[in-house]
Amino acid sequence: MSRSSDTRKVYAMEAMEFKGHSIKKSTPIAVLRSWLEKHWPSASSRPRLIAHRGVRYLGALYSWYDPETHTIGLARNQRNLLTLVHEMTHAKGYGDHDNTFQRIYFRQLAEFNVKEVWKKHKLATY
Repeated sequence: MSRSSDTRKVYAMEAMEFKGHSIKKSTPIAVLRSWLEKHWPSASSRPRLIAHRGVRYLGALYSWYDPETHTIGLARNQRNLLTLVHEMTHAKGYGDHDNTFQRIYFRQLAEFNVKEVWKKHKLATY
């Protein structure tokens, strides 16, 4: 599968699975920073989290992770826990939206009690 089709697949899953879910609720960046600190305890390896206008992709503005500066930028319309967990997956070294990224991402969502996604996608032992 190509990178762009992997990306579209992940974005479609997020839109479908989490429509109306509290994990997509708009959250102040300060609250998201506190959550990141709690769930990424090592300050020396934790990515920097900033509010950003986003980068344009497929005609919309999206959040991003920059491995060179180890920074997560959350676009205004994506300042929520779902997007933060998505970008944290990139920050852990999974750059492409391939099967490995998807497995790690779903596992992180499960760790943060989004169990229905784990079960629906029938991923290995939970």
